[in-house]
Amino acid sequence: MTSATPAGLSRRRVLQFLGFAALVLLAIVAAHLFEPRYWSRNAKSFVKTFHAPGFAVVALVFLGAFRRQGMGRRSYLYAALAALAAGVVSEVAQLASSRNADVGDLLRDVIGICAGLGLAATFDPLLRARRRGGWLVMLVVGTGAAIIASFGLTVQSGHALWSRNTSVPTLMTFAHRWERFLYEEAGDPTSRLLTRPVGWPATADDVVLWTESTGRFNTLLHLRPYPDWRGYGALSFVAASADENARSVNVNVWDTPPDSDQPLNRFNRRIEVTPEPQRFTIHFEEIAAASTERPFDFEHVDIVILFLRGEERGALLLDDFRLERYEP
Repeated sequence: MTSATPAGLSRRRVLQFLGFAALVLLAIVAAHLFEPRYWSRNAKSFVKTFHAPGFAVVALVFLGAFRRQGMGRRSYLYAALAALAAGVVSEVAQLASSRNADVGDLLRDVIGICAGLGLAATFDPLLRARRRGGWLVMLVVGTGAAIIASFGLTVQSGHALWSRNTSVPTLMTFAHRWERFLYEEAGDPTSRLLTRPVGWPATADDVVLWTESTGRFNTLLHLRPYPDWRGYGALSFVAASADENARSVNVNVWDTPPDSDQPLNRFNRRIEVTPEPQRFTIHFEEIAAASTERPFDFEHVDIVILFLRGEERGALLLDDFRLERYEP
């Protein structure tokens, strides 16, 4: 009779299992190394949220494989270890590519593994005897928390991405929760929402963003907009100084280079922002004229950044970033 331990498995079954495990690992590594250049930063961030759900599936696949080898309840331990090893290998493999290994991604992998195996354990007939009293409560609560942690960010990020794409030509009004998720997720500096001041230009909402410059470059706002600006002619937004002082502000617009060895277009324009709110408009002709080494790619706009000139800190009120139809 064949033993239930790995050492007792037939040579053929061992080779079959190792081949299966190698294919799973290869698929995981390939998924980690795949990164389309023209995906927006928000789309790439959305894909990263699939770490936890993805490794929940990986853990379940390994669980089923070990079960087929007749390992019984020990399948859970082996599946957890195999899935964790796959996560470590996939992160290490990124060190040899343009992508970066991330301990945070590995932590999300662990959460996904717990969610997948916990869900299986909740309904596994082999564990019926252990699903009683406190053990059952711990299992259900722990599994529920892991599932929420695994899928919650994916749902939130997906909703934000879908809402962003369907709101064009409006890029950002700061009035919706999904918008705050995007500009905070982009590494935005200290900011908060305020009720629209008296005399503020009429917009579709009643809130404005108060943001204070932070960091080495005095950054005020780091925005990841909808990337395809074709068919429009200008970027506009409303801004005012948050105190009685006028502020000299730089507006940067970056595109995505078609190849990693090509230069990045970084359009820069300085504006003077006073305590009196006003709408600023930057025409695409101006952005295109500033691109000298290659044409500015309005199909793949990457980032919009606002930062203060000089070393002095300051704060602005910002609102209603949008694309405008413009005919010269």
